[in-house]
Amino acid sequence: STTAPTGFGNSAYLTATTGQTLGASGGAYMMYRHVIEGFNIADALRSQSSVTISFWAYFSNSGTYSLVATNAVDRSYATTYTVTAANTWQQITLTIPLTASGGTWNYTNGIGLELRFTLDAHDDVCTASNNAWVSTNSYGASGQTHGKVTTGATFYITGVQLEKGSTATSFDYRPYGTELVLCQRYFETSFNAGTAVANNSSAINAGGLTAFAVDYAQTPLISFNVNKRTAPTITPYSSSRSGNVAGQWMYRITASDTWAAAAGTAAYGARTQNFVMGLNFSGTPLTSGTSYLVEGNWTASAEL
Repeated sequence: STTAPTGFGNSAYLTATTGQTLGASGGAYMMYRHVIEGFNIADALRSQSSVTISFWAYFSNSGTYSLVATNAVDRSYATTYTVTAANTWQQITLTIPLTASGGTWNYTNGIGLELRFTLDAHDDVCTASNNAWVSTNSYGASGQTHGKVTTGATFYITGVQLEKGSTATSFDYRPYGTELVLCQRYFETSFNAGTAVANNSSAINAGGLTAFAVDYAQTPLISFNVNKRTAPTITPYSSSRSGNVAGQWMYRITASDTWAAAAGTAAYGARTQNFVMGLNFSGTPLTSGTSYLVEGNWTASAEL
């Protein structure tokens, strides 16, 4: 969304197209979550220091809302903040002591700490003790406002910053290139920046391959710009050539040949550094040793 307070260009945006009333039980909740990789929070976790989170929020409904810090397994710390005026940007600052003893904590490339911005949660998934670490996987704090997720209700958030210590400083505006590299550890795409990920796209990623069998071929290694958090999930997307099939790359031999969709397109051997795209030509035999032009797109997701 382009709605944002002074000093920020954009914000994350949630809206309720249909209002929801949480039932009397059943573990119902509504939240916006952010997961921090263990490598990025290990220092604060090991030293059991306090961390301070600051952010700008804009709610269409005033009330009391929750922030939950959790290892997403067996330790949670829930606290509340009050939105005093609807449809107004308000900066929130909260300090959380990372003094949880015991529990299952990840200090490497898994979930180190999860932050839950809870918009509504039934009491059966909320902690009974605010501002204290508890041995549960909580989704809200005691006193969380209920019944505010009405049709058309909106929630905006921006300027989120988590810092070691008990004091919030001014927002750290990082260079675009730095931010891009940090994001690509978790997600990368062959599409141009600003181009929506979709099948039947005219923004293509072209390449070549040589058939080594009559019904199957692989591209050369496709390398990532940034090593991924873990071996990613690769999703192929078709180009806009006539006869395209969603999720299948297109191929041809010479300029006079018609483009055709490979019967099966799937990544093989995906690693943190690279992968190859395999094309299955079942029913359309290839000529072994012949070079083919192929095109399509991909995304690589290693998100937590």
